[in-house]
Amino acid sequence: MSAEGSSRRRAFALVAGIAALPALAAEPPPVQAPSWILVEQDSGTVLAAHDADTPRPPASVTKIMTGFVVFEAIEAGEVRLDDRARISRKAWKAGRAGSRSFVRQGSRVPVDDLLRGMAVHSGNDSAMALAERVGGSEAMFVARMNAASERLGLTQTQWANSTGLDSPDQRASARDLATLTRALIARFPFGYRYYGEYEFEWDGVKQHSRNPLLRRAANNANALPAFDGADGVKTGFTAAAGYCMVGSSTRGELRLIVVLLGSASNRSRAADARALLEWGYSEAAGKTAEPLLDSNATTPSR
Repeated sequence: MSAEGSSRRRAFALVAGIAALPALAAEPPPVQAPSWILVEQDSGTVLAAHDADTPRPPASVTKIMTGFVVFEAIEAGEVRLDDRARISRKAWKAGRAGSRSFVRQGSRVPVDDLLRGMAVHSGNDSAMALAERVGGSEAMFVARMNAASERLGLTQTQWANSTGLDSPDQRASARDLATLTRALIARFPFGYRYYGEYEFEWDGVKQHSRNPLLRRAANNANALPAFDGADGVKTGFTAAAGYCMVGSSTRGELRLIVVLLGSASNRSRAADARALLEWGYSEAAGKTAEPLLDSNATTPSR
């Protein structure tokens, strides 16, 4: 083994200074994203990670937390899926600032459809309308987002809006986003299903998910086929955040979650997500006695 290869393998060793270590699976594939993590859903075991605790702009991955707070409100009986939310001018304008689900200002749209518009096509207009319906205002909804983060123990995360549009006060770490996603999947399976839908049509406009793990778009012959077992979660992009995503897939009884922040392109984001998940299933998951280390840490990642 080369000196470089030996050094890289030591970076993923379990605990420095222990003489007898269980045999490790192959080291993770090279990843271009500057911040990432691969986690097993049920146990929270971190299979591999790099710079996973650095807060970064999360772009529309924010909408995982937006959904989480809405699902809490539904569970508490504050709002129902068939309730209709009024599309304010602020919500309509939020859609004009980025991705939108084409809801019309002044119309009243069922919460169920707004959740699809937000989760499938990342509609900022739908996210804002949900925030205003549940919180009374976006500011009050954001306070609920931050309260939820505190309850979940997300120490490197701060929310400033419900959409993921760039804000100097909005940050999240890859590890926190994995924790949030695990909580969403475990607590709100009825809500998580929205993030796995590939297609949604509203007002005559057909919308598709940008998640590169979900099924191939019929009109894009160059797109990769769906990743085996993939069922979510959310992508995002802004100039400040770069290309971000949280992905999840299940094979047998094993669900893995991958988080990538700050990727340079949609293509590299897709390649990294697929490579890490495939590695997790074929090499790491179930084959190591302990979780692997963060590639720049000195103690076991938990």
